[in-house]
Amino acid sequence: REHRTTEYTVVLTLPPDDDSPTTLPALLARRLRDEVVDILNHRVGVGAFGRARLRRQWSWEAVPLYLCLFVQRAHRADQDSPVVKRFVRVSAPLELDVPVRGAGGAAAGGAPARADVAVRYRLTGVVVHSGDATRGHYYSVVRTSLGWMCFNDVVVTAVANVESWLRHTAAENGELFLYRRQ
Repeated sequence: REHRTTEYTVVLTLPPDDDSPTTLPALLARRLRDEVVDILNHRVGVGAFGRARLRRQWSWEAVPLYLCLFVQRAHRADQDSPVVKRFVRVSAPLELDVPVRGAGGAAAGGAPARADVAVRYRLTGVVVHSGDATRGHYYSVVRTSLGWMCFNDVVVTAVANVESWLRHTAAENGELFLYRRQ
């Protein structure tokens, strides 16, 4: 029985001892290299005891509908040091192209062609943590039919300029970026 892949979560670790600004695509490329391309090119089946096994069969169903990018901002220099939050600026694009190897349509006989294509993902939400590594508050900003909205406990407000919000607030405090395949 096949299990359709609906989401894929990637933990993006900030480079140690480097607090220079970066971007989500750069972190994704550094973290995965070709791993994301390989995983997106597999269909996931559920094996014994619920463990996932990968098979080499390309399918559009194997390309996840959602891509969750988690920026791990908590950092510990060594086992005895305290956990600190790193405020490295991480720019998040509104659209993200992820290369998928061999997804360029069907070849003769229905077999997948070997051409590479980019699967476009659109940013649909961001979870933000304000505070330091030991305390703080989470809230989310989500794309809705009414535009971008900030959900902060019981207060819901419109985000007037999402590009500016992404460049400033989300760049320094964004922890989870949710993209949906277009």
